[in-house]
Parts: sequence; C-alpha cells; structure tokens
Amino acid sequence: MNGDDRSDQDLLDATRRGDRSAFGVLYERHRAFVWRTALRMSSGNETLALDVSQEVFAWLLGRCRRRLTLTSLLTTFLYPAIKNIMLSMLD
Repeated sequence: MNGDDRSDQDLLDATRRGDRSAFGVLYERHRAFVWRTALRMSSGNETLALDVSQEVFAWLLGRCRRRLTLTSLLTTFLYPAIKNIMLSMLD
C-alpha cells in the first residue's frame, strides 16, 4: 500500500470527483482480495481469475460515477460482484 490512510469511502468519493489516483489506491488496497477470491471461485483458473478481476474493477469504477455509500467494508460490497461476474463469464 502507498501509505494513503483515507477510508475506502473517502477514496470512492474522491474518485467520483475525478481523482484518478484515489481509484489507484483502492485498486492497490483490494486487488489481492479480488484476485484470491476470483481464483478460488474459478478453481485455480488464473486466466479466468484475471479476467474477472479486471471486470470487477471496471464495474467498481462505473459505480463510482454516482454516489456510492458503503454500509460495510468494501470487500463485503465486492464479493457479490466477483461472484456475479464469475458466473456470467462461465455461461
């Protein structure tokens, strides 16, 4: 991590306002969780896990365009996105 101590909510808000570096911090902070979760859900298929990870962060960036208020940890918010994107890629 780069030492940015802003909360995930603050980073989401900054991203919505156009701060590209804020999204980079979110990415660095949560990429390992997204990757590990996608890898586990794909039964170790690294290519699929990478594709899912990319789509999850693209989806999150799209969600940042409007106000997103976290009521729990960002990982709690990301988990169903990982699952749903994985399922859509398996169809």
